[in-house]
Amino acid sequence: MLADSRQRAHQNKAQKFIREAQELVASHPDMSIVCSFYALYHALSYSIRNADIWDGDISFLRKRRPDIRPEDRDATHHSSSIRHGRGPGVRDLVRLFFPNTIVEVYEELHDASIDVRYISEPGRILPSARDAYADARLIVDKALAGTIMYRDGVG
Repeated sequence: MLADSRQRAHQNKAQKFIREAQELVASHPDMSIVCSFYALYHALSYSIRNADIWDGDISFLRKRRPDIRPEDRDATHHSSSIRHGRGPGVRDLVRLFFPNTIVEVYEELHDASIDVRYISEPGRILPSARDAYADARLIVDKALAGTIMYRDGVG
């Protein structure tokens, strides 16, 4: 039951954040970028959690990430930390599961959301809020519909 509630939470948050990203594009473009990232984070977490590979042989994943375990599908931290004894985080799983086109959007929006929420690197140019929203929307819709493309061998 907990697994179902986590799945619903990711799904609901992805939908909420993508709506908010759209609403904020014109009035608060920086916050629209943040919402676009969080929509993507929750949609991809939802997709990772639901991937069929967890129910079978995960040796394919272990060839690319030897420390992966079935319970890693519930990761909530962003990236792994040997120092803190944490396994793969969401960013690591995104890199493991999805093609580079999705990874690039995820990482661009992640970095941009950090710049918005904290401090920008000198000279860093943020993506346009409209482009961030459009890229996130496309991936979020596919992830929540169960039609997202995984890397070969994962899905």
